[in-house]
Amino acid sequence: MNIENNNQSNPIEAAGFLHEALRIAANQVKQISDQLGTVHSLQGLTLAFTNWVTVLIFNMAQQENYIEPSLRDALSKEDSNKEQKNSSIILALSRVGRQEQMSKIEDVFSILYSEIGDTSLITRTTQHLQRQILDMEIAQTNHLETQDLLIIPILANRMDSVDQLSLLKNILIDEQSDDRRWIVDWISEHSNPSSKSALAEIESQLADM
Repeated sequence: MNIENNNQSNPIEAAGFLHEALRIAANQVKQISDQLGTVHSLQGLTLAFTNWVTVLIFNMAQQENYIEPSLRDALSKEDSNKEQKNSSIILALSRVGRQEQMSKIEDVFSILYSEIGDTSLITRTTQHLQRQILDMEIAQTNHLETQDLLIIPILANRMDSVDQLSLLKNILIDEQSDDRRWIVDWISEHSNPSSKSALAEIESQLADM
């Protein structure tokens, strides 16, 4: 999927900017965790992890509240039993992916704030934390692949551009926050110049809605 070239005709594909930023954030957390054997403070890891998870949890909430209902509506027009079965599988994959990620997030938080807390790092605990972060990254990767390869293409094919923009606005704009653009700013911080330019164009379209 070429996000930068396709988002004008299929705006929902711009969700890929968020997905790529989440992958970058996950990799940054993993790199920091891999250095725990040479540092004695969890401050950097905790900050990066919290930053990543804040966006990840918001994204999963928006998927549950907006993406999946839109997907369910798009798939409700399937006629054959086989198509209906496939639709149920896709929806189940999305739901299970979210549940798995939440479980992995809880596992990492448990280690950071229960097993470690204010005590010093020991090798066994460090390795446990690194494994759980890796598991969390894998869970996110699998879920985002489901979004990118199955769900987003269905929405792009079955929704008109106006409805796609409305859905995208719910993904990128936090109407409940004093800083409604914090997600956009976060994505921009984790994007290359070309993606930043394309994201700015998409945001200008959202502002007109």
